[in-house]
Amino acid sequence: MLIDLWGTLVPTSPATAVIKHLHSVADALGADPISFTRDWEESMAERCRGELGSLEESIRWVAARQAFTPTERAVRRAADIRVAFHRSALQASAPLLPALDALRDSGMRLVLVSDATSETPRAWSSVPMGSRFAGTVFSCETGFCKPDPRVYVRALELIGLPPGDCAFVGDGGSRELTGAQSAGLEAFLYRFPGQPRAPDHRYLPDTEWNGPILGDLRELLAVELKNPRGG
Repeated sequence: MLIDLWGTLVPTSPATAVIKHLHSVADALGADPISFTRDWEESMAERCRGELGSLEESIRWVAARQAFTPTERAVRRAADIRVAFHRSALQASAPLLPALDALRDSGMRLVLVSDATSETPRAWSSVPMGSRFAGTVFSCETGFCKPDPRVYVRALELIGLPPGDCAFVGDGGSRELTGAQSAGLEAFLYRFPGQPRAPDHRYLPDTEWNGPILGDLRELLAVELKNPRGG
């Protein structure tokens, strides 16, 4: 089973919280908070594809756009703040851990498929959700994002299944559901409880999804796939 992260297993952070956090990152660097927040958010696509390098390299890149060079100590401090923010966001998955356990205990092998910047894989191993998954496909490590078919191929390789024997679950951001269908997988819409009815418009959502919608991840236990448990 392939499962999305943001908006699916954890809620997306409110814009006000993100801006407040980025201002604290800028303060740690000695940067202008408004300019840093703007340039950081505008680099989202490049950071998701890993094009700016590591988290520290990304921080230096944004600083260079503002024509200043932070100290290495400041860069480390800013990176620590970013990772801590992501770790806290990932901890919000707690309500869904029993459902993930039920899927895993049934024999399903779960693979996380996420358009993510470098902070996410850095925090992943230190949160309880990480132990529930047999593998991960982070866009910042592969260099491509959903709905690129290589995303799904890479995830399927991790569990040794053809697309017809597997399913994808996500909140519909990045056209991930129609992308999964195009790659030959069954696709299911699921949003973290309380999430908005549509994903953030900046991430090219599947706005007219007509496929199946899950109210609880445990509903996947009743889905009849050819070989959902990976052998």
